[in-house]
Amino acid sequence: MPKQAAPHGRKPVRVLHVEDRWRQSHQSATRGYTHSTDVLEAWGNFLSDNASQSAQVAALRKIHHVLAKSGANPSLESVTSSLIHDHLLPFLLDLHFLPTLPTESSFRSAVFSLVELCNEIWRKGPPDGEYSPDTIEDALHERFTAFISNANSVDASKTDLDLSHFGAVLLTTLDRPVGRIVVRRSFVLTLETLTKTVTCIVKDIEDLNARSGATAARLHLSAKFQSCSDMLKVTVGLVTKFPGELNPGPLGNDDNEEGQPHIVQQLLDVGFGVCFSQLFLPENRFMAGILIASLLDHIEPPSKWMAALFGPDGMGKGGLSRLFSKGVHVEAGQDWVSAAGYEYSGLAIYRGILSTIPISKLLMEVETVQPQSLILTQEIDDQTIYTVPPFASAKQSLLSMLYERITFISDRASESSTRVLAFQTLATWLGVVRDGLAKSIDQDDASRTSLVALVSPEICQRIFAYVFDAWEDPVDVIQHKLKDVFQALLDVLELIRSSNGGSQSFFMVDSLIKADWHRKVKYDLLSILLTRISSREIIRMHPDFVSICFDVMRNPMMASRISAFIAKFFKQAFSERGPDDDDEWWLIPMSHALTSDSHVVRKFMSETMLSSILKGQPVAARELLKALSGGANRYIANRGYRLHGTVAVLKTSRLLDYVDINKILTEDRHILDQAISHPDLNLRVDVLAFLCESHRAITDFSPEEFAILRSCLLLSLDSQSPEYRQRVYGNLQKLLRRIRRTLYANWRDSCSRRDYLARYNVSAGEQPSNLEQMRSEMDAIARKMSMKQEFLQWLCDEAVTAVFPGSSFQRANSNLQLMSTILDSEEYEIDGNTKVDLADMPGYPTLVTERTVQVLLGIMFNDTYVPNRQKAFELLMRFPVPLPGFLDKKDVRMLLMQGIARVGSIKSMESEAGCVIVRLVFAKYVNSLGMFLDPLGEADIDGQRSPTAFFIGRFLEMIKRNVDVASKNLYLCATEYPMHGLFGALKAILSEVTYDSPAFTENRKEWQETGNTVIALVNTACQAVLEVCSDASPEGNLPASFADMQQNMEDLIADAGDFIAVPGEKGFEAQLILYQCFHTIKEATGVLETLICSPPLPASKDDTSSIVRFDQIVAAGTLLKVLLGSIRHRGAFSAVHVCFSHVCTTLLSSGKDFLADLPRGWLDDFFAQVLSSDVSVTRRSAGLPLGVLAIVAAPVPSRTILLATTMQRLFAIAKEAVPESANEGLDLPQVHAYNIIRTIVQDAEVATEVRDHTSDAFMLSIRGFSSSKFPIRNAAAMLFTTLVTKILGAKKSRDEMHAINTMTAREFFTRFPKLHPVLLEELDCAVKLLEQNKIHPALYPILTILARLKPSVLEATDTPLTATPFAPIVVRCSSASIFKAREMAARAYAPLVPSSELISTILKLLQTLSPARQNHLHGVLLMVQSLLRIHLAKGVAGVKLRKADIIKVLPGALTALSWIFESNPCPVTNALFVAMLREFIVDAQWTQDPDNTELAQLASSEFARLRKTIWTHCRSSLAKSTPGQLLGFAVRRENALLVLHGLPTSGVDASEWTIIASEFLDDFDYEVQLVTLEYIATVFLENVDGGLEEVRSPIKLNTIKLKCMAIASSDTGYYRVPLEAAKLLSRLGGDPTADRQEGRFISDLWATLVQRMVGTSKPHVAEAVLPLLGSLVAHATQANSGVPRDTAKTWAQEFATLIAVWSEDEQPLSVREAVVDALRNLRSTSVETILPETVMVDIGMVMMKLMEDDDVDVREDVAVMVSTLLRFEEPVTASRCRAALGLQLASKPYSAVGGGHAADRSIQMLLGKVSIESLLEGELRSTGTLFEKEDHNSHHEHVVDIFLAATCLDTLLQTHPSLTTRTISTLTSWLTDATARLQNTGKTGADLVAFTSRPRVFAAYASVACAVNLVNKFGGESAIGGVTGKALHPLLEDVMDGRREGRWGLLKAICTSFE
Repeated sequence: MPKQAAPHGRKPVRVLHVEDRWRQSHQSATRGYTHSTDVLEAWGNFLSDNASQSAQVAALRKIHHVLAKSGANPSLESVTSSLIHDHLLPFLLDLHFLPTLPTESSFRSAVFSLVELCNEIWRKGPPDGEYSPDTIEDALHERFTAFISNANSVDASKTDLDLSHFGAVLLTTLDRPVGRIVVRRSFVLTLETLTKTVTCIVKDIEDLNARSGATAARLHLSAKFQSCSDMLKVTVGLVTKFPGELNPGPLGNDDNEEGQPHIVQQLLDVGFGVCFSQLFLPENRFMAGILIASLLDHIEPPSKWMAALFGPDGMGKGGLSRLFSKGVHVEAGQDWVSAAGYEYSGLAIYRGILSTIPISKLLMEVETVQPQSLILTQEIDDQTIYTVPPFASAKQSLLSMLYERITFISDRASESSTRVLAFQTLATWLGVVRDGLAKSIDQDDASRTSLVALVSPEICQRIFAYVFDAWEDPVDVIQHKLKDVFQALLDVLELIRSSNGGSQSFFMVDSLIKADWHRKVKYDLLSILLTRISSREIIRMHPDFVSICFDVMRNPMMASRISAFIAKFFKQAFSERGPDDDDEWWLIPMSHALTSDSHVVRKFMSETMLSSILKGQPVAARELLKALSGGANRYIANRGYRLHGTVAVLKTSRLLDYVDINKILTEDRHILDQAISHPDLNLRVDVLAFLCESHRAITDFSPEEFAILRSCLLLSLDSQSPEYRQRVYGNLQKLLRRIRRTLYANWRDSCSRRDYLARYNVSAGEQPSNLEQMRSEMDAIARKMSMKQEFLQWLCDEAVTAVFPGSSFQRANSNLQLMSTILDSEEYEIDGNTKVDLADMPGYPTLVTERTVQVLLGIMFNDTYVPNRQKAFELLMRFPVPLPGFLDKKDVRMLLMQGIARVGSIKSMESEAGCVIVRLVFAKYVNSLGMFLDPLGEADIDGQRSPTAFFIGRFLEMIKRNVDVASKNLYLCATEYPMHGLFGALKAILSEVTYDSPAFTENRKEWQETGNTVIALVNTACQAVLEVCSDASPEGNLPASFADMQQNMEDLIADAGDFIAVPGEKGFEAQLILYQCFHTIKEATGVLETLICSPPLPASKDDTSSIVRFDQIVAAGTLLKVLLGSIRHRGAFSAVHVCFSHVCTTLLSSGKDFLADLPRGWLDDFFAQVLSSDVSVTRRSAGLPLGVLAIVAAPVPSRTILLATTMQRLFAIAKEAVPESANEGLDLPQVHAYNIIRTIVQDAEVATEVRDHTSDAFMLSIRGFSSSKFPIRNAAAMLFTTLVTKILGAKKSRDEMHAINTMTAREFFTRFPKLHPVLLEELDCAVKLLEQNKIHPALYPILTILARLKPSVLEATDTPLTATPFAPIVVRCSSASIFKAREMAARAYAPLVPSSELISTILKLLQTLSPARQNHLHGVLLMVQSLLRIHLAKGVAGVKLRKADIIKVLPGALTALSWIFESNPCPVTNALFVAMLREFIVDAQWTQDPDNTELAQLASSEFARLRKTIWTHCRSSLAKSTPGQLLGFAVRRENALLVLHGLPTSGVDASEWTIIASEFLDDFDYEVQLVTLEYIATVFLENVDGGLEEVRSPIKLNTIKLKCMAIASSDTGYYRVPLEAAKLLSRLGGDPTADRQEGRFISDLWATLVQRMVGTSKPHVAEAVLPLLGSLVAHATQANSGVPRDTAKTWAQEFATLIAVWSEDEQPLSVREAVVDALRNLRSTSVETILPETVMVDIGMVMMKLMEDDDVDVREDVAVMVSTLLRFEEPVTASRCRAALGLQLASKPYSAVGGGHAADRSIQMLLGKVSIESLLEGELRSTGTLFEKEDHNSHHEHVVDIFLAATCLDTLLQTHPSLTTRTISTLTSWLTDATARLQNTGKTGADLVAFTSRPRVFAAYASVACAVNLVNKFGGESAIGGVTGKALHPLLEDVMDGRREGRWGLLKAICTSFE
């Protein structure tokens, strides 16, 4: 087995320099301490030159482990102590205080834990005169004191590394007891040093801010900010760990004796200064808050600092001056608690207080005064609404006060960091309460009473509301903090319950069960609650809970969360199950889920849930299998999916070792066979997993397993589903690893027995006693090995054979990935202690062969899909060097020239293929082997240059030639000298250069010149094409200099030495030039990106040794910036953005300020261009937004700061007023700002950072609608659309108002609290304008947002963030004169009303109605309709509310409005009211509940009178109305619908039903006809599990059919009516007549329909008529149909002709689906016996064609029909069905005519539609076509048709020998011409191999090969030789002339899906 090329990997990095004295000490210890070999060995490993950081940590831990064991051995104590004192301790102390030691905590912890262990061992030493137990402590203290003194003496100019080292040493030292002892001895010095250090850091940051501004300070001092956090953290640790050592001293402005503030005062000043400064980062401010609290804990009495912080004087600077000498600067009238921008600071202090102050102090009362700024109000409709209620009292405990402050900030915070800290602090608050309750659980004191009072039911509900509303916030960390809040709340409630009794968490369980089933939070919180409540309790509260969960899982967006919850739910339920418990409650829903018709539910059950649920439950698995295999229908939700559930359980059972696969293969093989060929992808993955996975990793295989695996894989590697393919690869990887493990075990056992026998000289008579046993065992092992080797060889052959030229994308991609998986398995390490090597095994299969290389090269040359070409390249890169088949330099040069020829093509596919070939040759031969190759193929080898430099240099000469042509004549460049392929190849070449190789480092100057040349060429090329790409309309544009180009074209051609045709039409010229320019920009900038980002960056601005100098980086970035700001072609600037983004990321993450400043400078340039008033780039600002995005989205630490400042600048520009005199012809700066903001908001990379700016962007877009300038309004609209998707998410279901597409108002405004007042204000202004009959631009957007909200059963009123204030404003829109405004207002109004106020709101609205105000009437009715839909139809209102209020009150309220349909003159409001009555009174679906019939019975009683009244009115109204009434159709349509839907409750005789339906079908109004047809279809076709005969409806079906036939044959009226009638007839199926005398009428109908089909090419006509034609043919072929048999045959022939035409690939998908419906309707028991044989063959061929359709549904639907036709037990995949149908057609008994027709159709499929002459002419002639016409059907594979046709012909000729002569004669005649033409193509050698790799040519050769085999098999003396020659595609060599039968059979099996 050849070894593949090793993947690139990083070398171990040395972490520190090993000192010589350490090695010397180690050597001395090695000589002197022979008993401590383990310690010394580990120490030596640490000192090794090749030791990585992880290895060094492991060595330290090994030393710790050995010393701990030796320290426990008294006999070794003295030796160990001596070794420690003399050698280890100095080494460890050196490490601990070493500045270059890694800062990782794991490394330092390992070092200092050894120091502590040494101290423990030393202190146990024997007491003697020289022994001191404090020796090690003293040594450590001495080193520590020196370290601190040195740090204290150094001035403020410490480097960031010094500060990092200082903090790491202190933190590590404080973490261990011995360290704390040492630090305590130097506490004052340590604290002084820390204070000085942190003060200096803060001063440095503040000084830089004063010089350059906060933004620059933040960008340049990221390391300094980190040091600030580290020092604050260390200071906190020092203060908290030594509370008795700190003396607070005087506070305020009192100084110490030296005139300096006390050290505590200094720290408080630093803490407050950092905490309340916007300059510092949030993490700095957080640590400062913790420091403040830790210092306050030392101030006595506590009331002193409490009063200073929270007392009456503690809100502003005056109060804090007692603690903070500088004070806090706030606005007048505000305080530090509520001042804008100080929320985070307050939370940091609150968190610190809760974390450090003991509970006794927290329960102390503190006097507080509620500041006015905390009581926010809003004036709405003259009502004052308190958005934050006043605090309960002025005197309360500090803990209570902190809760109110925390929740206050939680309600108003908009920034994600503040919200995260708020919830984190709330969790800490609950933790304090929990700990306090736990400590006092057995006590009955005042503190416990106070704590219990703090968590009142109201507070618990409010905290729960926080969790519920914010759980699904896009910022993931918020959910993590809320989880802590929720768990802490549960802990608190559990502690209260344990002492007080009762279930305190019941309200949460009840609320969650009642909550919307489509809220993810419901299942997450219930999953957490499962640890507190029994699963049976949930079932008791809601018996159908599990079934509903499974039903909601149908939505893929919900499936993941629900599946995780249900798995946990069942796991807990099984653990709680008793021996006598009934299993039905879990067995039925689980069986139903496994047999659900939802593939989502089945998939999640199989993939994630079953293994978790059934783990450790073998009995449950057996019960499931029994339920699924039994005949009880109660366990099966859908009998068609019984197989799916069975296989899923079998797969899981095998994985858990509950079943034996050999037993399944013996007893239930049919189950696996059915699953293997089933069209359901999940089922096929499950059966593959069943075969591949095993409980044990070395479970051996049986021959039956490999046999069924072959069958399975033949059908598993051609799916269009990427997910399916990925799951298949995963299972194959497990399979291959298991095969290799077992093969390794077999080979190891075989080698051990072989070696055992080798000890004996058998020829001399020596032999072991067990010789025969050994030989027998070796033979058995050899058979096992051979079986596995054969399978691996088959797998390799299958993977290579299946990627034949012309294979579909999915087949090629799947098998290429299979090859990659095979190589991965060979690289997988089986055993760390490998005893044998599989590579030594004789005959071990491998992919690395010449045949594989040629096949992969064919893909790289000819495959039209980039992923396949790239995958083939990656596979070849993993092959060893040189590649098999390309060992000679001549062969390599020829391959290179083929690649170069394609690189120069104008076509992208060819040039990209050439780039990959050139890259492969360069990487494998030039770079790896050092082979000299000349891309130009003409120069002598320059031995003075490296092969790499020579190759690139010659390649640059090619590029220079083409660039020179482009500079003079773009048209000549585009046609003869394209640049884009060359630049693409150059980029590929540069990406393979190894910049740290000797070839590079030794020729640095040469490479620098190469870099200069590359940059110059890129710049020249971009400048040459910039004029075209920057034109205002790039498409169709010719450059201004085109005329000059034509004039000097001949000279240029002469200079170039080539000929080019005269330019043609302008359209083609423009397209060609633009295409070339766009691709040149794309590839040239890619070269620039590679050149800048791949080599090492310069060390400084003046560094001249780097390959790319600083000035070149500046020039390159400037070029990219200019291109982004100039290009208007979308594809071009999008490509530049990718390159520019990579460049910016590289520079910003370089760690060098002079490089990181470049992107920031370019950002300023972009802003300058935005503000320029004379620049117009149009097209949504073209590349400007992408240029800004590339800089601000770079994944670097400074991204958050850079993005925040950029957004602020953009908001400022966008908000600037636009002068009335502004020229709208130029792009306004505000428009650019809008577009840039939109682009940033859209980007997923910065989604988390952008969230803090979403509210501001939303407010900007809303206010932008009011601009007087159209460009602003247009940009605002695009921004608004983006934000709506960003905030509310993309539609997750087709129904926009579905619960999963909406969110509650509280949830929405909790995420974006800033929007609440803004939307309220803007909406009020918009409605006021609407009342003046004017439309405010912001009205519709705001109403759109409100409409996407939804009411909730958990909606709370204790927060300002509710939708209640919006309702009175929206309701004013009901009187608007604009129809759309009323409609939008109605949709927006419903979510604003709580369900508890539903009926009162409806009554209030209805009381305002009057016929004199029709607009108001219409608006109110729309609102009532929306209210009822949202609250009733969507299930928001509970059952109790429906019974008590709605059903009782609604009929009376609507009856009082009877004047609307009786005397109302407006047809619009009349129709709307009738529609409402039909929906909510007549249909009343909201009252239907299968599990609760009480609602329906009550509604039937209460609604009876109103139903009768409105039905009678609508019936009479229809009879009285006449044509021509204005908008009368709307009223008549609704009246007709109500009459039809009201038939069951109308009380009319059943015989009247058919009469009414017939009347409506004959109505003069086509709207009535259409709704009647729709109603009939609903009655007879929807929700019907059985046949039509099971439908119990008084409407006579046969009468309806006759009526529909009359309509379908009519040519008068609206065109849709006869088409819909035809559709209905086809769907009703069966006998279209009731009277057999109507045969004549059917004939007329047929003639009309066929004439209509023949005379039209309209797809919608075919969609309606074709299915009906199929039904009519099926009816006509019945014995008693009344249609003559000859007529029926004629119809069948016409039908077959029509479906053949309309099933072509060019037809629309809807028409091809109609053909499928027609075929489905054709199915009949008598069809096959009546139809002519030729028609049956033609229909079969149509079915075969449809089973390779591009649409998967078409393929699988026809496959289901064929499966039924062929009487398969289960449906079969389309590919196998197609082959089975072909073989069935070939094996039927035919007459001479029928057999000849079948043979002709098979020959036609074998030989193809295009002659060999035409095919070769097209392939040999080079065309100038830029974009070739794509195949309509990407799933079609010509080679598959060829092999399938050959197989069918083979079967046909064996079944019908009489057809042999005729068939062989036809094939021989064709072969004579075909072979001659293929022999004379003029292609030889490698050219012929490449030529036969083309899909169409390969298919032609395959046709010849198959035809030759048929002729040789059946022709007798007519046998011919076919095409000869070895230089063909390797797969053709396998099949030509029937050679290599095994691989021919494999290709045949792949194409026909049968082995």
